[in-house]
Parts: sequence; structure tokens; C-alpha cells
Amino acid sequence: MRARERANIPEKCINPIVLQNEVTSYLHWSLLLCFILENDRFRQWYYQHFIQLGSFLYSHVGSSITKIMVDYLEHVEDTFRNSILLKHCIILGYDDLDKNDLNDILCYKLCQGYFGVVYLDEYFLPGKRSYQKHHFVHPTLFYGFDSLRHRFMCIGYDSQYILVKYELDFDTVREAFISGAAHYKKGAVYAEKEVVQLYLPNKQGTPYIFDNRTFFSELTDYVFSRSNNEKLYLFQHCNTLEYRGIHQQNVGLSVTDEVLLKLQEKMLGVDSIDYVAVHILAEHKRGIYNRLKYIYSQSGIPDKLGGEIDKYEKLVHQLEVARMLFLRETLTDKGSQLHKIVHILESTRKTEEEVLIKIINSYHERH
Repeated sequence: MRARERANIPEKCINPIVLQNEVTSYLHWSLLLCFILENDRFRQWYYQHFIQLGSFLYSHVGSSITKIMVDYLEHVEDTFRNSILLKHCIILGYDDLDKNDLNDILCYKLCQGYFGVVYLDEYFLPGKRSYQKHHFVHPTLFYGFDSLRHRFMCIGYDSQYILVKYELDFDTVREAFISGAAHYKKGAVYAEKEVVQLYLPNKQGTPYIFDNRTFFSELTDYVFSRSNNEKLYLFQHCNTLEYRGIHQQNVGLSVTDEVLLKLQEKMLGVDSIDYVAVHILAEHKRGIYNRLKYIYSQSGIPDKLGGEIDKYEKLVHQLEVARMLFLRETLTDKGSQLHKIVHILESTRKTEEEVLIKIINSYHERH
């Protein structure tokens, strides 16, 4: 960075942010939504996305265990990096940066209204689960700084997998970034080409208009476990760097069936599923419920189906119980509540299908 640019950096800058809890399953979604959902113009855009789920099975090299990965059937570049949400986007790899320039670049771009997502080695980050234990390269969102205190304002996971705000001092960021360059190939190979991502939100223009027809088309695909080939290709392609031996993709409600199979394997001692899979099921149902409430409030769902939305709300609460039980299982490694978790997922899976089919049929009858 040139001396003139450094001279133009103020002592302090904090960009507007919201610690959203809509999507917290994976940081490649949740961090960006913290500045996107800060702008109410993009709320309807959010309701139009994150409707469909996908999963695939994969195996690590040399392992006979087939694991499951669950995520939203979205693609980061296709979903986020577009002119509706962003005015500008800069993606930098390790080869594009001088490691000693990172802090200056972040401060300079933050002052221009950008938000930064940077892959750091969490071995050096206090409050992280990996702190002083093992090297783990993971993204952090930067939304501000205070140069007098030598601190960045950040968002990321804490040791309990909760999305929180925290501060990092300049030296820690520099050290964690340098260490990340040495360890990213173990679990974060995609960081090589996008270790620093700078996003400038599009705060002007026409508000996004929610479209009921598109929503119900996506919801129908979810209920009947189908999707277009392009979405499936992007879903698999964007995960091939991190996961090997990908096979048996599923979408929609059939993802829950696959999760149930893996939970039953876990009861037999096979470690083929992690906490995120159950977390995202609970999170997804809460998101669908919020969308149904929104459409209902706009008279897009008839009053007579209000009771069905209430039923859906109950299953959201049940899945939240299952999520918390599985989180405790993950943190304690006891396995004593797996039968209860399976029972909840089986029950809510049946209820969800029944409720959503009624709501979908009602929509198609009126259109």
C-alpha cells in the first residue's frame, strides 16, 4: 500500500452490521448475511433464497466410513456476488498479497464501506475452539477498526459454535494470517485463491421484490425432493475441493431421510455425521416458517391455513430441541440422547410433508 493511502486512513471506522441469527450453520453464508441483512431492502431477497437443501455422501481417503454433508442448495458466487447485493467485490489469493500489507488493506477498504472476510489460523485467536490447541484455518468477518487501540471489530464463531462479535488486535491478525498460509491446505484449500474477500454492499437502487410464484416453485421442489441439474452441479462443484469421493446426492425432504440413516449409524458407533447436519435442519425449518409467516401476512396464504402454519411452528420448536440435544452430544461425546433425536426427526419429517403439501396445493388451486 502506498504511503498516501495509509495517510488517508482515519483513526477509527465501524461499518453498520447486524449479528443475524437466520443462517449460522456455515460461515460462507452467515458472515455475508451479517452485512446484507443489515439493509432492510434485502430482506425479501433473503426470503427468496435458502429454501432448498442438498446433501451428499463422501469418504476421506483411506477411510471406509461414508459421511454426510448437508447445506443449502445455493452457490456462493451465484447467490451473493451479484449486482443486486453488491456494488463491488474483490477476491484475493495468497499470491496476490504481501502478508505485511493485510492490516493496511483491511483498514483502507473498511473506510470505503467494504466488509472483509479473511481466512485466519484460529490457533492464534482467543475464544476459538482451536485456540492454542491445533491449527484450523477458518474465515472471520471484519467490519471495523480502532487504530488507537490497535483492534479490529470482527464476527465469527466462539468455542460453542455461536456467532458472536469480538475484537482482535492488529498483531494477532497478522500472525494468524501468516500461519494460515502455512496450514490452509489441511481443510481449507479453497483459501488459496480467496483468502481475502472484500465486499461493498449496494445500498442504493430498487428494492428487491419477493415473488410468490418463485417461492412456491422452490418449496414444491423441496417437498418432492427434486432440483434442476444446474443447481446440483454447482452444489457438488463448489464442494469438490474440500470433500473427496462425493456421491449419492440428495435434495429436499429426502435429506432428512439421509440424516436419519446416519444418526442410526451413529447409535451403532459409526461416526458418519456431525452436529452441523442437525443444526442446518433445524435452522432451515425456522427459515421456512418465517417465510410462510411473511407470505401469510401479505395475504399470499388463505386464513383457513393459519392452523397449518401453527403446526409448522410447533415442529420448528421440536427440531430446536433436537438441535440442542445433539449439540450437547457433540460437546460431551456421550451419545445418550440419540434415540430421542431420531424420534423427533422422524415425527417432524412426517408433519412437515403433510403441512407443506396442504399449503402448496392451496396456492396452486388459487393460481
